[in-house]
Amino acid sequence: MAKPQGLFIWEKTVYYNDPVKGWLRKPLVRLEDSAAVVQEHYKKKSSLVLAYDPDVMQTEFAECPGGGRPIVREALSGSHESIANNLTGWGFQQPWPLPGSGGSFGTFCSYEAVPSLSVLCSSLMDLGYSVPRAFPLATLAMHAASTPGRTSIFMIVDKDSQAFVYINTTSGMKACRKLYAGKRQEAYDVWSEISMIFGEYGVTFEDGGQRPQMRIYQAPGTDVKTQCPYWDVLQSQAQVEVLGFSALELLLLSVPSKHPSSLMEDMPKTIVLDFGLQIAAAVLLVIFLGFGIFAYLQLQKERKTIRELNAQQGALAAQKMRLENNKREMETLRKLYSQEIFEYSNGRQQLVQMLPVAIPRDATLTSMNISDQTFRLAGIFWKQSVSQPRVGSDSTDPTTAIKRTLEGSIAGLLVNQGGNKYSTNTGDFIVEGTTPKPSIENATSAGGH
Repeated sequence: MAKPQGLFIWEKTVYYNDPVKGWLRKPLVRLEDSAAVVQEHYKKKSSLVLAYDPDVMQTEFAECPGGGRPIVREALSGSHESIANNLTGWGFQQPWPLPGSGGSFGTFCSYEAVPSLSVLCSSLMDLGYSVPRAFPLATLAMHAASTPGRTSIFMIVDKDSQAFVYINTTSGMKACRKLYAGKRQEAYDVWSEISMIFGEYGVTFEDGGQRPQMRIYQAPGTDVKTQCPYWDVLQSQAQVEVLGFSALELLLLSVPSKHPSSLMEDMPKTIVLDFGLQIAAAVLLVIFLGFGIFAYLQLQKERKTIRELNAQQGALAAQKMRLENNKREMETLRKLYSQEIFEYSNGRQQLVQMLPVAIPRDATLTSMNISDQTFRLAGIFWKQSVSQPRVGSDSTDPTTAIKRTLEGSIAGLLVNQGGNKYSTNTGDFIVEGTTPKPSIENATSAGGH
């Protein structure tokens, strides 16, 4: 078997190990273009282990029950629809108990917003490469060694365009953040963004002798010691270790194949055989063929019974399919009827009419999604200096005023307790909740008009 080699696909960049030049980076226009990079720089029949965290990969904290992958998948697929698709790469980190939560667990869930890993793996296999494992960058961060009771910081930095930061504080709080310049690359300062994350999670470098442990993996072409403006502070007040992608590859290859964060665990399996296994498979095929002929001769008299059983099974399968189709049609009709009741009620009209009043003047509504059960409003506060509460003040979240206006004006409308999201960096906000439940009588009278 070929020795596994690491390949990193991070945001819109692929990092590969050239036998002569060492680790190199290449920007990607499309994720599928990484297959051409592999074909150019890796020998055929190579075994590739992917660190796969492109721009379509999301990593976020989630509460989940204890148990194996099927239980966690069922729990998370309710709030992350793409996880239910077996062609979507997803995984979760080993859950940890949440204090004071009544037995709940926390984890970092990584999932693709759009299926792309399965397409890439199929392309690589068609070109003669095997891809036995694929993990998100969060796996490397949590798989790295850390000292209990001491703040640990894991970072991967690529010049001034992108970074991955994982923080495990002494209090047990864990944070996982991706930084990406995107189209703002010329005006993007990744070191300033990293410093803001340190401040956001209360990371200090003066904690009574227990200096934070910091491990930085620098991408090809990146020199942390000369490019980081506060390198002298980190070097003097933290235990810093700067490594390259060769060390990161060793960390990637050390992750076990059955790790819960494997992005390929639920994907359809494809068997790839090398030459030795092909010979063994041919021998087994001959043996099984002999047994098959023998069994065929012995069971010739029972063919009629087998045909009848097959016909019966076919009829049962057809009946089951019809029942499933009927169930889907009933569910569709139920949803349409529920939506029609909501459309005829005045709940939607009230919500739409209240939006100009609820949205502050220094904010703009960018999207609106209203159904018969839920609503989702997204927008942006343009005056972040005004909208953003100061540290230590009694100011509330800017979205609280929107919540109060909507709930106070529309009977039956509720804003989710944890549905308000506000980004202090960009001013983006999201308000989610449930729409009023109209009665059948009101819906009928409204429909009559």
